[in-house]
Amino acid sequence: MILPDYEQKSIVNLVSSLCKSMNYNTPYPVYPHLNINELKNYENIIILLIDGMGYEFIKKYGKGTFFQKHLQDRLTSIFPSTTAAAITAYSTGLATKQHALTGWFVYFREVATAAVGLPFTARAATTELPIPANLLLNFYNLYDNINRTSYYIAPTSIKDTSVSKILTGTAKRFGYNTLKGFRSQILKALKQENFRKYIYAYWPVFDKKCHLHGVKSAKTQQHFYELDLFVQNLARKLQNTNSLLIITSDHGMLDIKPQNTFYMKDHPKLAETLIMPLSGEPRIPYCYVKATRHDDFLEYMNKNLSQFFQVRKSSELVKENFFGIGYKNEKLEDRIGDYTLLPKGDYVFRDGVLNEKIHDFIGYHAGTSAKEMYIPLIMKKFV
Repeated sequence: MILPDYEQKSIVNLVSSLCKSMNYNTPYPVYPHLNINELKNYENIIILLIDGMGYEFIKKYGKGTFFQKHLQDRLTSIFPSTTAAAITAYSTGLATKQHALTGWFVYFREVATAAVGLPFTARAATTELPIPANLLLNFYNLYDNINRTSYYIAPTSIKDTSVSKILTGTAKRFGYNTLKGFRSQILKALKQENFRKYIYAYWPVFDKKCHLHGVKSAKTQQHFYELDLFVQNLARKLQNTNSLLIITSDHGMLDIKPQNTFYMKDHPKLAETLIMPLSGEPRIPYCYVKATRHDDFLEYMNKNLSQFFQVRKSSELVKENFFGIGYKNEKLEDRIGDYTLLPKGDYVFRDGVLNEKIHDFIGYHAGTSAKEMYIPLIMKKFV
């Protein structure tokens, strides 16, 4: 089990260093291998975040690539090692303990709704929740507080969602639809007004390739090499711009065999003990148990699934700093249920609400394996 290194080498420490160089302090210690004064001198700081591109993947498949050539360090994601939690960390400098976006599926007690957190939709629905997102997402973003002109570059389909607006605040949002468009928007931001800039550029397709085709698939590797050519071309455009390019990720991925996927429909006696379907992530499910059925829940898990999942009280994981260190969001424990299932190997547990289509993937993330938890820190200076 690999846990986040919240003291020195996780996402929140990297963001803390960047923010400190822009006169804004987050609650987490800085990453010790970045010089704050040197960061201040760059005209442009560019974060290129490739969703799902883990450290272990680059070590295995990245020989001869730009990514491998400029790999500086191995960082950890946060817990759970998943997009909803980690992407929020990049926009806030906060871990899950503070921002309380606890996974892809989140139970919002305030509106008694099981929702998809980042798209901000009810499960099995396609429209946003009919409530202002800021009433449920009570965290602040870094863009409203740093002393640089900031840009947020993301797919057109997500750049203006209610959650994106909370995450990005006053940042100028640019959208794209293709890899070519992605590069164009990064360069467009670079050429904007003559002020020091912080540019956050997010690419989600690698993660999607891993989910659909698997980490080891030819399609995923082909896309990885496309990204390598993309970055090489971008690097040529960055020459003599006094820029720091940081390439990193939110989490890594691993492949799960079909026989290692568990479905709640196959465990009706377990489902009877729960108030609602599992939330969180298939790799890190949160269980909300009926008040009178805790013993039944634990007995069933111990008898039938203890070989595959460790059952932990979610409140204990909070105390043990799985979700972060420091102060706790008042909404956190409502969103992690009574128990969290920690997989003992390459296992997932799928569940759904009525009329929700369960998408079976090959690649998964959110757990504490090295493949999921370790992310790369890739840096190149252009002076």
